[in-house]
Amino acid sequence: MKELKIEDLKNLFMVMTTPWCVYILGAGASFGLAPLTSQMSADYKKEHPRVWFVNGRESIEHDEMFKRIIGHINNDNKDIFLKNMSKVELPLLFQRRLVISPKKCICPQYQIFNIIALPRILFNFNLDGLASYYCGNLPWGLNAHGTIDRKSVENTEKYKNNLIKAAEFNIGPRDNLNKVLPGQEPKYITNKACYKKVQEIFPNIRYVVIIGYSFARFEGKYDDIESLLFFIDLLKRYPKPVFIVDPYPTEITELFQNETKSYSVFPIPAFWDKLSSAIFKIGIRNNCLDLNRLGKKLNEIIDLYYKYIYEKRNIFNCFHTNN
Repeated sequence: MKELKIEDLKNLFMVMTTPWCVYILGAGASFGLAPLTSQMSADYKKEHPRVWFVNGRESIEHDEMFKRIIGHINNDNKDIFLKNMSKVELPLLFQRRLVISPKKCICPQYQIFNIIALPRILFNFNLDGLASYYCGNLPWGLNAHGTIDRKSVENTEKYKNNLIKAAEFNIGPRDNLNKVLPGQEPKYITNKACYKKVQEIFPNIRYVVIIGYSFARFEGKYDDIESLLFFIDLLKRYPKPVFIVDPYPTEITELFQNETKSYSVFPIPAFWDKLSSAIFKIGIRNNCLDLNRLGKKLNEIIDLYYKYIYEKRNIFNCFHTNN
């Protein structure tokens, strides 16, 4: 991992204090709050209720979502129920894991968007609904892939009933049609209203910031290729400086540099949860959440950022200690 430098932080603060910027949010924006798709397989193998396994069901052909979440399965007794999982069970299991009850405390990785310069556009690819919860009072929050169906999965009893229906009768919630679950994006996705809004306003945008988003890279390809091509096309027509905030930003930085034929694409090597936590903590210490004034505390922010990394701090307990 590359070192986060003062110059990187200066660039980020310059953007965050400038109005009319687009922030594209990927899984890295929710890191530490919501599980990554790649981490869910082991949980399903432990949690899936085997009593709902339908004896005698023929093995089904697994879809793209299964390949991304469950991946390879063994032919032993532990995994046999996964092999026969119906195609509507997995979306329920997946969404259940994304049910996160927002805590009544500071959540810097999203609340930071409440103190940046306005107007700003949040173009969010996460299904967990945290951006809407923490930033919902401000305009221009757009959910590109939709959000989880809380009515079907948040209440434990209702969730179990829905899972039984899915396992025994192959019946799933209709709301699945309104969201993009793991797998390749549909071809028509850029016809959605949120894409058209971004397209309309993009000529007036000053900067683009991509936070923790690899456009769902899977087996050397991009599942979110429609969205990737959408933003590349906009940047070709209306060139803007782009900043990539990611612990390992090189690949996406080079991708945008090559595809847009522009070198105004700048990596900011950072874990978003730790960096936003450090910014908020320094702000609280100084009784100031004005980013223009906090821009004079960059050395303190970087020092605290690395302290959080070395101590492997959880995002929430950063605010429950004296450090």
